[in-house]
Amino acid sequence: MILESLPEVQKLSPEEKRQLADELLDEIEDGNHGELKPDVVALLNERLEDYGKDPSSARPWSDVRKAIGLLSES
Repeated sequence: MILESLPEVQKLSPEEKRQLADELLDEIEDGNHGELKPDVVALLNERLEDYGKDPSSARPWSDVRKAIGLLSES
């Protein structure tokens, strides 16, 4: 358990723990997990442009998930 590895957090009062939990959840909800690298953004833009030129070249997400083993074929 993570809490066991954080002795300072264990010392917090229940109210302080609630505040910490709220702050952690806010951070997650803000989605502030770093920016995409410029080369990733460029690749995504390129793929979007390719799709715009030929939408039939796209595959449904369910097909992609099957192809990489995330879904059964049933």
